[in-house]
Amino acid sequence: MKRLKKVLISVAISMATVNANAWPWISPYAYCIGNPVAAIDPDGRKVVFINGKIGGGSPAAGSQYWNGANSTFVQRAKQFFDDRNVSFTNRDYGYLSSASQRRIEGYEYAKSVYSDWISSMKPYESFKLVSHSMGGAFSMGIEDYIKEQGRAVDYNVMINTFQVDKIDVDKSSTTFYIDYQNTNDPVLFWFDINLGHGKLENSDMMIREKSSKDLLYIHRSPIDTGDFWKTIKDNMKK
Repeated sequence: MKRLKKVLISVAISMATVNANAWPWISPYAYCIGNPVAAIDPDGRKVVFINGKIGGGSPAAGSQYWNGANSTFVQRAKQFFDDRNVSFTNRDYGYLSSASQRRIEGYEYAKSVYSDWISSMKPYESFKLVSHSMGGAFSMGIEDYIKEQGRAVDYNVMINTFQVDKIDVDKSSTTFYIDYQNTNDPVLFWFDINLGHGKLENSDMMIREKSSKDLLYIHRSPIDTGDFWKTIKDNMKK
């Protein structure tokens, strides 16, 4: 339960800066606009799923990358976050793109879709990000833009992230970062310069485990199998 402390604190004490801009007559420190009983949203916040590289046998971008909006992975993510409001990115990346380049692209992407994302959200609601492979650096750009607009990002979950050690995370950030890798992922060992030994500096949770899937399916195995979110939940309890 100690691992939840960072998220709970950020939710409890974060100033709703977006309220200060939208409703200047309401204090930005007024939780649920001063009416927590009436201001209940059963849908909670928004979860954004950020795809990895397209091609090489992977599904198309968007919800298909995650085996559909109703896949086991997506449904269990909703259960884990207790949210039903989801979006899926639909971008590809260059094979030779750098982590810093993808972060910039993520920022620009978020800028282009942000108004659509928040159209189904209340002013005090926050985001949660889930990414795979090359999408990890892209997710950081998305996070940068969201925070720039005064919204919080509660979680950033990165799965088998390519060039993970090239991603800078501010250690003072209130976002809870999860760095998950399969230790026998051939994509990370064969194509990433860190040979599969990279890690996300300043992450709040780092999980390393061997996949039991065949070689060609390891990189996507956390998405394609049903036990990923159970692994995260079990590690939260430690």
